[in-house]
Amino acid sequence: MKRKRPAETAHRESALPFGLRFFTGAALLLPFLVISLTSDESIREVKTFAQALATGLALFSLWRFRADGHHDRHVPPRGLLITAVAAAGLLLFSTISGLFGRTDPFTLVPLLAGAGLFLLGFHRTGEAVLEVLTPWLAGMAGLTGVLAVLQRHAGLFRLPFEAPEPRFFATALVGNPGDTAAAIVIPTLIALGIVLGRGSAPGKLMGPLVCLLGGIAVVAVTETMTALLALAAGSLVLLARSRAGRLSILGLALVLAILVPMSGAGRRALQKVAQLRAGQWDAVFTQRDIGFLAASEMVREHPLLGTGPGTFSNEFVAARLAAEARTGRRLVHRSGSAHFENAHSEPLTVAAECGVGVALAGLAGLGWVLVALIRKEEGPKERPLVSAWTLSACLLGFGVLCAASFPLRLAVTAGPFSFLLGIAVRRISEVRFSESPRPFPRWPLAAFAVLLCLSAGLRWTAFSRFAEAEGVVRDIGSAPPAIRPIALAEARLQLQSSVGIEPRRAVTWLTLGAVHSLEGDPAKAWESYKRALALEERAEIVMNLSRLASARGDLDLAEQLSLRAVWILPRLAESAPSSVDREKLLAEITRREAAADPPSLPDL
Repeated sequence: MKRKRPAETAHRESALPFGLRFFTGAALLLPFLVISLTSDESIREVKTFAQALATGLALFSLWRFRADGHHDRHVPPRGLLITAVAAAGLLLFSTISGLFGRTDPFTLVPLLAGAGLFLLGFHRTGEAVLEVLTPWLAGMAGLTGVLAVLQRHAGLFRLPFEAPEPRFFATALVGNPGDTAAAIVIPTLIALGIVLGRGSAPGKLMGPLVCLLGGIAVVAVTETMTALLALAAGSLVLLARSRAGRLSILGLALVLAILVPMSGAGRRALQKVAQLRAGQWDAVFTQRDIGFLAASEMVREHPLLGTGPGTFSNEFVAARLAAEARTGRRLVHRSGSAHFENAHSEPLTVAAECGVGVALAGLAGLGWVLVALIRKEEGPKERPLVSAWTLSACLLGFGVLCAASFPLRLAVTAGPFSFLLGIAVRRISEVRFSESPRPFPRWPLAAFAVLLCLSAGLRWTAFSRFAEAEGVVRDIGSAPPAIRPIALAEARLQLQSSVGIEPRRAVTWLTLGAVHSLEGDPAKAWESYKRALALEERAEIVMNLSRLASARGDLDLAEQLSLRAVWILPRLAESAPSSVDREKLLAEITRREAAADPPSLPDL
């Protein structure tokens, strides 16, 4: 018998405007597919741009859509609504406060895109759009799995990155094994939900089953424990609800018992157990304790409104040094990376950036939606591809990811979550009948769509110009001497244009300072580095200032700046200016480390 559509999908796919289906699908699927390799940050940036632009166009299509007939209003539960309004209010105050500080307005673009996808999911057309997109979204798990396996084991389609371990080759088109594994959690759980769904005919299970196996393969080849735990948590929810019940759970356990030990994930899990037994907590959590402690210092300093959305990176070094003074130990990452863009835990990062109230409200709201979905009983006529239990599994899996990762910062994970969250809130909302419902004003939707598209375009324009100039600076040493001045002049113009659009991006000022230095203009280089340092302290900025101070004969300042830079990032000791005695520098670092006395940043 043909599967019936639920009441919420009364707007059949054919009745939906093509633009709404196409651009919503683009917002959810393009982050899995688009890629740019012009700089280290371009992979994530191009995905954010694609999602934000597509979301804006989908909202514009929704603004133009006018359905015939009567539609009842859906109102979220009062407690959930109060929690959401309180969180939105605190977030607004945090944003305004941050804009007077270091918050870059363009860091809000992903937040606006997420809000737009939530609205698309909550709208009455959301269910029908989800019906269309569900097979495509599940298919991303299968596609990603095929690419990841071929990259790691066949050497095909590998991205041009250095790989310290074989698992780092398994990036698909996402760019990082951790990001790749996180990206397939929701698609894989959707595929599992279809496989276990009561309305799925046996002859139609081959596609979802392939997608499910593809998602499992991604976790195996990337050896990512957080994604494995997220997938396991969501799977248990679905299997507990399935008709096979305990038999399904036993079957999955048997499959995992066979597959996991055969993959690197099994070895990595055993490694973690051994580290745990040895009390090596920093190794167990790959030194995430550095981000956790820095976030704690930010929360202590700004508990109510935080430091401002998107400013964790700006405040990290100061917070890390405060944590060192508090804990009495130097917090240096073994990988050689000294800078954290976030705490590697969404609740802690949100609390640090937006305040404790926003973080608690977000956790409470997600918990409320999960409980309501689990308690929801779907009628016999309601058989959507993504059931209430599948939604709850996806949201729970995402929540587990948030505990030790940053899925809200990645377009490839945040997009599906936001859209499904909107669907989930609508399903648990109260339906209010009214003969003449008051029409919702449509102009704010159009204004929001224009704002999102415009801000996404400006952010990408600023970033792409920066990335192009950064490539010139990186490769200038191998360029013929005759064309170096022309290339540097072009790079300088690109960077000046970029900072004209986005003046609060520290790395752009850092690169501009490098261009001025290569052009032989130390005064302008000094000013650019100072602008960068005022926005965000990074060890590279401090060391560049040390070299300029040494070149102009201020040896004492050069020594103090080198000491600070090497304390933050030890590998920069080899880059200190020749006027600085390296043996004396390293001896001072050792003395200060024993005394838990981080060097201060000198006045410039």
